[in-house]
Amino acid sequence: MRVIISILLNVSFYNVFLGAELVEVIPRYPRIDNSLGLDKRLALIDHLKEKCKIQITPGESYESLVIRYKNYCDERLLSEPMPSTREKSEGEKVQGKSINEIEKIDRSNTCIQLLGEFNYQAKDEQTLIELRAILRRFQEENQESIRKERAERFEKEQVERKNKETADKLRMESNRKTAEVAEREKIKLQEASENQRKELELINARVSRDEFRKKIMGKNLEKLTENVGKPDKTDDFFDRSRKEKWLYYNNKTFIRDPRKPDDYAKVIMEENQVVRIYFYE
Repeated sequence: MRVIISILLNVSFYNVFLGAELVEVIPRYPRIDNSLGLDKRLALIDHLKEKCKIQITPGESYESLVIRYKNYCDERLLSEPMPSTREKSEGEKVQGKSINEIEKIDRSNTCIQLLGEFNYQAKDEQTLIELRAILRRFQEENQESIRKERAERFEKEQVERKNKETADKLRMESNRKTAEVAEREKIKLQEASENQRKELELINARVSRDEFRKKIMGKNLEKLTENVGKPDKTDDFFDRSRKEKWLYYNNKTFIRDPRKPDDYAKVIMEENQVVRIYFYE
C-alpha cells in the first residue's frame, strides 16, 4: 500500500511540475514538450521533426500529424524488447499490475473506437498491439478514402460548373434567337401594316364608273388631270380622219365594290377633249 501511494504521489507531482511545458496530443500517449508555448499543431510538428526524426509535408493537417505521432508511438511499442522473466521485486509487481490495468483500459477504448468508427468487432484473443495496428490501417485507409472523396467531389464540382456554363450559353443563345425571331415578326407586322395602309389608300382613291364619267367627260387634259390624276399610260392614235389620244387608268374605277376594281379604264380624247370612256374588268 505504501508503494502504491508513493507511485501515485510521484506521478501527480511530476505532472503538476511539468504540466505547463507538456501537451497531451492523444489520451494515454506520451505528452510532448512545449516549453516554447506554441500551439498544439506547431508543438507537434516540432516534436515529430526534432524528436521523432519524421519528415513533415508542408501544409499537413493537424489530424494527419496526430495519426503520424500515434503510429510512431505504436511502432516504438512494438519494437521494445519483452520484459525479463526474472523474479520481480514487490515494487515492480505493484507497478506492473498498474500498467496492466492501463493496458486493459487502452484495449477497451481501442475496441470501442474500432467498433464505433469502422464497425470492426475485436476478438478476445487479439492483443492491444494487434488492435492498434488494425486501427492504424483503418485510419490510413480512411485518409485515402477521404482524399479520393475530395478529389471526386472536386471533379464533380468542375463538371457541374462546366455544365452550368454550357447551359447558360445555350440559354443565352436561345434567348438571342427568340429575340431575333420576335424582331423579324415585328418587322413583318409593320410591313403588313404598311401594305394594308397603302391598299386602303388605293381603295379610298377609287371612284365608281358613273363618278369617273362625271369628273372627266368633256374635260380637257388639264382639268382631267386635276380631277382624277395623271394616267398610268398614254398612247397617240392617228387615222385619215382624226387624231386621238388614249389615256389608261389602272385599278381606278369599280362597279359596286371598291375592293374589286376594273382592270383599267380607257379614256379617249379628241382635240384635247374627252369624248369616250371604256371600262375593262
